[in-house]
Amino acid sequence: MSIRFCPRCGEKTYEVLQSHSYCINCSYFPEDVERDRVNEEICAATTMPAKIKDDLARWSKALAAVM
Repeated sequence: MSIRFCPRCGEKTYEVLQSHSYCINCSYFPEDVERDRVNEEICAATTMPAKIKDDLARWSKALAAVM
């Protein structure tokens, strides 16, 4: 175990353990940050194709109406 400066709050209350790390002062927990980043990437990757598909269908209908 070691105590370091927290990357979020800057206080020397960031405890680094063998299994995980966290800040006693501001409750910073880097695994939460990484989990949120990965969830955002997964969400963007799964919703983007659907949005593109919807846009393509809308444009196809608009083109058909013009022609």
